[in-house]
Amino acid sequence: MNGLASIFYFALLMYPTLSFNISSKTNITYESDSMENILSPVLNANTSERLTYALLSERTVSSEKKFTQVPEILLNISSVLTKTEDFAMDDAFLVLENIIKAGAVGFVIDLEYNDDKNDWVVYNQNSYMTLAFILEVLSSFTVSRINLSNLRITHVLLNIVNKDQLNGLEQKIQLIQKSIINSVSTERILTRNTVDTYEGWPTPEQIILYEYKQFIFHYTNVETDSTSYVMSAKNIDIINDDSLNYQCPLKVENSSKTLTYRNSKKFTAKSINEAIFCGYKVIISNPFEQFNETVMALNASLVWGWGRNQPVSAGINFGEYEGFSSSFGGGYYMGCASLNVTKLFDVENNKTAVNVNNYLWWNVSNCFESKHALCKFPDNNNDWYISQKPVDFFHLRSGSIDNSDDIGCPNGTLFALPKTPQEMLSVYHSLRKEDNQTLIDIIKTDGIWIELNSVSLSTCWVVGDYKTTCPYQQFINQRNFFRMVLPLIVSGGCLIVAIFLLKLRRLPVQNDNKQWRKFIKDFANKSDPDGVPY
Repeated sequence: MNGLASIFYFALLMYPTLSFNISSKTNITYESDSMENILSPVLNANTSERLTYALLSERTVSSEKKFTQVPEILLNISSVLTKTEDFAMDDAFLVLENIIKAGAVGFVIDLEYNDDKNDWVVYNQNSYMTLAFILEVLSSFTVSRINLSNLRITHVLLNIVNKDQLNGLEQKIQLIQKSIINSVSTERILTRNTVDTYEGWPTPEQIILYEYKQFIFHYTNVETDSTSYVMSAKNIDIINDDSLNYQCPLKVENSSKTLTYRNSKKFTAKSINEAIFCGYKVIISNPFEQFNETVMALNASLVWGWGRNQPVSAGINFGEYEGFSSSFGGGYYMGCASLNVTKLFDVENNKTAVNVNNYLWWNVSNCFESKHALCKFPDNNNDWYISQKPVDFFHLRSGSIDNSDDIGCPNGTLFALPKTPQEMLSVYHSLRKEDNQTLIDIIKTDGIWIELNSVSLSTCWVVGDYKTTCPYQQFINQRNFFRMVLPLIVSGGCLIVAIFLLKLRRLPVQNDNKQWRKFIKDFANKSDPDGVPY
């Protein structure tokens, strides 16, 4: 399948991958079997709902890390999409929209200045693929209410083609900012002034919930402060295929301020995963002729923590609130996450492996099972430890030094969870150095507890112990409450309307009573009085 057919095939299949509260311009149907076929080889996700939970939980897990440490996958439009005139603007809108829904968090846009139009156009694309058109697609993802359930930041990198040959560049780039202002609400755009109020970059949680922002615009090769809604390229570092600066794991002096991207024209699923686990953000610039391979590579890179067919829930309905009291007491409860490893962990040539999800993954487990726990020092993400005593999940406490005494974590360490792909890589290397082979064998068989569970709400995975509540639980419960009381509201309203109509309309019984009273009154007036006359 090549060319235009590949694009439509991808668009139709990937539409339901994520759920958003937006007004889509197109109604699309798909076959669940086809969805499973396209996703299973790489994600092993049986349903789009499960994939949604996996991506949402991973974004929630990493939401407290600096934005520089959070994985991103961007697609270069000028490379990935074709220049053909064969499909209409609505089709192009559909393709871009579904690329985002499929997991890409934004785009790289190569812009060149057109002197005839006195405006910027997208390099290597047709006349309809303008900057304004792409911004319209992005603006369709604006949500009216932001919370952790739609924790998503759309990032756009703008690359100016042949910028050194342009005269009056500072004046010309004002047109770029004007297009952004006309298409996207400026209240939702993160600016450099806002970023500077933090020590380094803010976290996704701060960007979304505190600053109420959804969009970030950056230049990749223009350092300027003249466009307040498009940030300078000053803190952007892009490592290309021919660069000698690629290293794993990524080590940057200003790691809290510098956004480091791995850009490649020959990305595969394996190389994308390696870049992500090494700590890089990713720009896919594969040529359009490899569109199918690009789609598969994108799919393969979405989930970095969960294992195959994870996360699962047992007998719990979507949106159903499961209080802890209903599950505690020895019942079977699948709501706690463990870290599992594979036997391939023993292979000697895997000592430097960076495609970590082949060997290490999260798994849903019974909270009442006894397992060892993963521990680490609060300010050290490079060294990880395993507790000496197996316990059930309900004996573990977040942020508590008591774990050292109760479950045998090294003194000063806390119950922990790898919150980014790079931390997963460091856990991998720490376990490789573990001298206790008996303990490693136990981990392979049973797994170890990590600080991740869905005890308070079956569809909400949170970082913490069993007492941690879902950060968007109130939002979900309000929706369910409305769903429960809606029938009562409708029936009550119908009853009130019926009573009102009865007041307006005279029923036959009422009419007969009125006629009877009139008959009696007329008869009394016409009849002679009884008794003896005067």
